Formats: sequence, C-alpha cells, structure tokens
Amino acid sequence: MKYVRSADEEYILDDGESINDLGKCTLEDAKKLAENAAKKNKKAVFIMKTVGYIDPDL
Repeated sequence: MKYVRSADEEYILDDGESINDLGKCTLEDAKKLAENAAKKNKKAVFIMKTVGYIDPDL
C-alpha cells in the first residue's frame, strides 16, 4: 500500500446516497455541478476536495 498525493485539484460530490467523482476540475465547476444536483434531487450536496488516497496495489 502506498499513499498517493493528488497533484491537481480533484473534487467529489456526495449527496448522502450517491457519490460523483469529478476528477480534475476547478472549484467553480464543482460548485456549478453541486448546485444543479442539489436543485434536481432537492437535498444538500457536499463538495469534497481530494488531497490524496491510499492505493492498495502500490
């Protein structure tokens, strides 16, 4: 296992039921997508920034 640090800004949207990994994008893009998802599903959507992850294959 190895910790892999994220080189770029990567964001994830979470509404409590489903998780949408946006990958590399800007915060502004993530905000727009979160607003659309919140309006569509009528629930709060959390924007999380990925700073790194553990890769079990490394």
